[in-house]
Amino acid sequence: MSIDQAAVDRFVFALRPPVIAVTTHFEDRDNGQIVLSGQAGSIIPDAMRFSVNICKPNFTHDLVAQSGVFALHLLRSDSDEALANSLEIVKALGGHSGHDGDKMGGLRVKRGVTGVPILADALSVVECRVVKAFDCEEITLFLGDVVGCEKMAGGLPLDVARLWTTLPKEWVEEYEHRHTSGLMAASRKARGLV
Repeated sequence: MSIDQAAVDRFVFALRPPVIAVTTHFEDRDNGQIVLSGQAGSIIPDAMRFSVNICKPNFTHDLVAQSGVFALHLLRSDSDEALANSLEIVKALGGHSGHDGDKMGGLRVKRGVTGVPILADALSVVECRVVKAFDCEEITLFLGDVVGCEKMAGGLPLDVARLWTTLPKEWVEEYEHRHTSGLMAASRKARGLV
């Protein structure tokens, strides 16, 4: 069987409906990024776990690996103001690398029970303590026990389709260039594809 890349792309896109921001903290550094892969990691309602895949070159990866804590946030899209705040979070966390400096400074945050920054303008958050980390070559899958959870607002989460049609075209083009030339190249190398 051959691989139809367009079909793979559509399948991957369909698996990524909510936009998820992950934040973490280690020593004196906060960081976060936008991920497309947070999901439940347990079927036990009173002992929930969540997992997140984070690419190894990302500074967030380093901090989660060192601290053993992370928070997953669903972003808001229920009003124009909520959507604008969510777009600012996406631009802050997805606009540059935490290796280059502070990404969290302009965002409204409070501290969670583990010390991670909680995005005050998010829809909801789950805070986790890592119980397992699975090395998957270019990414690490972190599985964490839920140690805190909060619903900050009502409404529906921001989904990928709305995000990509709402962000300014020049920002999307810049992001895609950085993603392809940096993160994608490092990921291909980690998997031995170059």
